[in-house]
Amino acid sequence: MYVLTVVLVQTFVRLKQFTRLNNTSYKKSIGCFLWKAAFFYSSFFTTDYTD
Repeated sequence: MYVLTVVLVQTFVRLKQFTRLNNTSYKKSIGCFLWKAAFFYSSFFTTDYTD
């Protein structure tokens, strides 16, 4: 579980840096959406496995 969280964080940090390099509004909106999706995805897993 910890490894999965670290991989998700690293992936989306790279994605955020990539969207920062390409400053078109389309790619910014996609990056923002994926960042929020990753946050909710990770919060779902943390709440799911803390029994």
